[in-house]
Amino acid sequence: MRRPVDSLFGRLALLFVGVLLLSHVAWFALMRLERDQMQSRYAVEEAMFLVDAVRQHVEREPDQPLPSRVQLVPADSPDVPPMRTEMPEPLHRFLDDMRERMPPGTEVRPGMPGRAPTLWVKGPQDAKWIVVPGQPLRIMRPIDRAPWFIIIFAAALVAALVAAWMVQKPLRALAQAVARFGRGQPVPPLRERGPRELRQLTRGFNQMVKEVERTEKDRAVMLAGVAHDLKTPLARLRLRAEMMDEQKVRDGVVRDVESMAHIVD
Repeated sequence: MRRPVDSLFGRLALLFVGVLLLSHVAWFALMRLERDQMQSRYAVEEAMFLVDAVRQHVEREPDQPLPSRVQLVPADSPDVPPMRTEMPEPLHRFLDDMRERMPPGTEVRPGMPGRAPTLWVKGPQDAKWIVVPGQPLRIMRPIDRAPWFIIIFAAALVAALVAAWMVQKPLRALAQAVARFGRGQPVPPLRERGPRELRQLTRGFNQMVKEVERTEKDRAVMLAGVAHDLKTPLARLRLRAEMMDEQKVRDGVVRDVESMAHIVD
């Protein structure tokens, strides 16, 4: 029973599938990590900009109203969200990044769950909580990228299988030619194609076939010449044997000469 994996094409295909699958999974994992980091950095920069803009507005123009999406909430207001310990990992990283960018002692809290995302910030010099809108941190789901992953992986797999088939095809032709040569069948010169090592192997096989054919022709010519050269002395021996007086000796020599002539023929 022939096993597909036992062939060169099967092993190359299995190798290519494994390498492509591993590289695509690693690439998508890195892309997802980079996307999450970029989204977190962008959200931190946006929140920092809004908080600084509110502080500057309060310092320069305290009588002017703030934008509708920005609020100043007293520190003792019941609307201040409590400190949360359990939260999604992206939100936890986002808050840690905000605290690192803020002055020491700054409190940063997320808004209450179930409402529009907000960010509550209160620095050591702030008398009130600064509430700014927060950018929702979308977690990339695997299903979002699955169609593209399948399309890219399928295209790369087809290209890899075509490359494996192109490498395997000359080797298969060479193997078939070797089998025909071993059975003594005529073998036409093979086309030299494929990688350099495979072209060198094919060239060596073609030269070997030519040398063997030339040797066979030389041997046939040599044997034909030897046979032709032996026929003349054999004819003379037969003639001399027939001229012998003793019939018994003559018949024996004639039989020996005929046997030699048969071998030569």
